[in-house]
Amino acid sequence: MFIIFAHVKPQSNSKLFKKCGGAYVNIWIDYKDISGSFFLAEKYLTKGKWNVFRMKKNYKLFESLKGLSVEEKGYYKEAKKFGYSMVFHM
Repeated sequence: MFIIFAHVKPQSNSKLFKKCGGAYVNIWIDYKDISGSFFLAEKYLTKGKWNVFRMKKNYKLFESLKGLSVEEKGYYKEAKKFGYSMVFHM
């Protein structure tokens, strides 16, 4: 499980375009390697009508729920179930 960090802006066809100038997002990706995880993260953001302004090169790796907060465990479980989870900070 990887967490990738990105700075995004809403696409012009998004409902949020006039309401939000941008956001920081943590993308929890359940994938086997980091290069594929970065690729998937960008695809999921684009599908959600976000333009990736900047994606950080650093990331976090989690192999289990150990050490995660209750909130983080929820994101981890969601990513295990659906393949990803996105947490936006606007």
